[in-house]
Amino acid sequence: MLLSPAGLILFILISLILNITYQVVSSNLLPLQLAHRKGRWDNVFVSMNKQFFAGIGVVVIILLVAGGAYFLGLRLPSKPAQQDTEVASGIPESLSNFTPEPPQDKGVNAGGAVSFPTYNIVVPPSWIVTGKHDNIKDIDELRVFQGEYEIKIFQGATGGALCLYPGDVPFEGPSAEYASYEEFTTSEGKVFRRSGDVGDTGYTVCERSDDGSFFQPTSFGHMSYSLPQGFDEQMLVEMDSIVSSITKN
Repeated sequence: MLLSPAGLILFILISLILNITYQVVSSNLLPLQLAHRKGRWDNVFVSMNKQFFAGIGVVVIILLVAGGAYFLGLRLPSKPAQQDTEVASGIPESLSNFTPEPPQDKGVNAGGAVSFPTYNIVVPPSWIVTGKHDNIKDIDELRVFQGEYEIKIFQGATGGALCLYPGDVPFEGPSAEYASYEEFTTSEGKVFRRSGDVGDTGYTVCERSDDGSFFQPTSFGHMSYSLPQGFDEQMLVEMDSIVSSITKN
């Protein structure tokens, strides 16, 4: 059976005490024998008393040290036994099977300038949203972008125009002609056309009115796209999806 550190210290000190006691007793026996032979008892007893009390003092000090060491050994926490099994990974098992939820789309509120309404638009987490609203100038601008792909919705006191496409009858008033378009419907049932020319890096969104014609700005404000040269068509489709999520607050 292995001794604890405190027990080992106590064992060593007891052995030392026994050894000192033996030496003290042994050293006192020889003077007694000599004194008995020569009849010189006084000086011998004085010397013996000095040696005896010195030995007793050493024994008391050792006992105090031994008791303190033993008491300290009882108070100190024992080192836990080393476990046989090792953890294969620093990640707890409860977390190793944890699958983080994918980032969620975020709804953004904006608008409310001039006669335009406030609105909500849903933006994927990979897109960045910035905006500004000026009550003094009565304008509101929202920018949704990812790299060089940008959607801008602007509300302000600007004029409007009719959107014309191939086959439409020319219009004498304010109008803008577009060679191509991509039509999509919002979650509220509004019909939008992303209008421009093939290969353009800029587009304007027009909205269908009750008489079937298309005009800009839309009922939410002027909407425009900005794209880089050699843009990805899938990114253009994603931009249409973002715009189609717009709803009136």
